[in-house]
Amino acid sequence: MSKAVLVVGMMTACGGGGDAPRDAGDDAHVPVDVRPIDAPFDPSVCHPVGTAPVCNPLTQCGSSAATPAACGSLDPAMPDRGCFGYESYACDVVLLGSLTLTDRTTPTVNAANSCAPGFMPLLIAETGSTQAICSGFCAALETDNTPAHVNNGKGDPAVWAKLPHQAGLAQGNATCEVGKKGSEVTSVCRFFWVYAVDSNGNLPAAYLPYVDTLGVCFGRTHYRYDADNDGVLTAADPETPDCATLPPRSALTVGRYDDAADFFCQKYSSSMFTGPMSPLANLDAAVAPHDRAPIVRHELR
Repeated sequence: MSKAVLVVGMMTACGGGGDAPRDAGDDAHVPVDVRPIDAPFDPSVCHPVGTAPVCNPLTQCGSSAATPAACGSLDPAMPDRGCFGYESYACDVVLLGSLTLTDRTTPTVNAANSCAPGFMPLLIAETGSTQAICSGFCAALETDNTPAHVNNGKGDPAVWAKLPHQAGLAQGNATCEVGKKGSEVTSVCRFFWVYAVDSNGNLPAAYLPYVDTLGVCFGRTHYRYDADNDGVLTAADPETPDCATLPPRSALTVGRYDDAADFFCQKYSSSMFTGPMSPLANLDAAVAPHDRAPIVRHELR
């Protein structure tokens, strides 16, 4: 039985003005490893990730062979450049005043680079709100109530990532723990693919390298779901559950909200979603890729 996709918590982004270009990475190439074949791999330092302006949203490593760290920033501990985007990722300027804007803070303007590097203005503050907030990129793992997955809710602690005010990479920086990419005890790392999928249920080609690994920190207690299927989200609807209390997707979970995949805590390949997104996706404003906020290349002073 197929399941429709229901997205909650995503902001509606109106296009920017002035000299703002399209979404980060519109013309970017899929990242590739460009190290010499005999070069040792040290995960604690940046390696070039592809052709400019491509970058990695978790490590913030850019494509420059000489200065890949923090997208080529003069001082990686105080970056003036970062890796930004939605379905594809490109290096660009850090807007003035945004370096401290991490998880669940209010972005400076409506632009993809209006949060600190490693964070993005993806979600609304809570169900029923229109206020956009910054949300942290994280390294997602499948979470459900099975012994192998029950403790995965914060993300993968083995993945190397960069925090805005740290010069280098460290393991554990890609989790939704408080002080890392998250800001609340109940924040969880849910798969980002649900926000990248289009209205026909398809994923953009540029996003495919990230589909089973990239996530976004989600303060689940701020968002409700339409448990009674009446097409309206109200205070009477329950909060998003902890996926660690739910079973994985299987032939036995045929309901709309009875397994971890229904709340995007499973890989896309494990979720078995088919067909177009549900109209209910618009209740908390999932938007098509061409409607998302662009990068802003000028600083606001």
